[in-house]
Amino acid sequence: MKVLFLLVLSLLLINSSSFAQDKGKKESRSERKSRELLAVKNCLDKDSIVIQIDKIRPSFVSNVNVQSYYGYTGHVLKLIDNKFSCNFIYIGEAPTAMMGEEMLSIYAKEQHQPFAKKYDPKKKITYYYLRFRNESEDNKAEWECFMEIQNNGKTHIQMQTKDLNPMIYSGFLDTEDIYGNK
Repeated sequence: MKVLFLLVLSLLLINSSSFAQDKGKKESRSERKSRELLAVKNCLDKDSIVIQIDKIRPSFVSNVNVQSYYGYTGHVLKLIDNKFSCNFIYIGEAPTAMMGEEMLSIYAKEQHQPFAKKYDPKKKITYYYLRFRNESEDNKAEWECFMEIQNNGKTHIQMQTKDLNPMIYSGFLDTEDIYGNK
């Protein structure tokens, strides 16, 4: 009986010491948060931006049947080395009539675009503004892109052009996919 008790006690000590070692390797919540904030700051300092979109919704929609899209959408905006790329769907309303079943999209591929950048220390938000020419077949209009990137990596993007209602895209700054290495 004594041998059995010592055996059980030794097994418990071995398991608890291995659990303590695993727990010691884990990053604390505050360490993880400070690491993530530093990663966002580095991306914004270098103007190397990759934004993963997880919410798409039209702005100023009068039709209640138009829905928002939630969850990972596969839409990405990139602004790296002054080259702007995006591939978004447009689900808003067009004030002018559209012919056929035309699906609008907002597309740009590595366009060299100058941009304006401003940081608001009170709100802890970095603002970007740029203009680009849509490269999609269905709409060659010039678009304006307004981006808000919070210090925690949350982003809000508004795209607008002269003939269509604005669109809102929300997501997060992807600090791990800056150069396409994931």
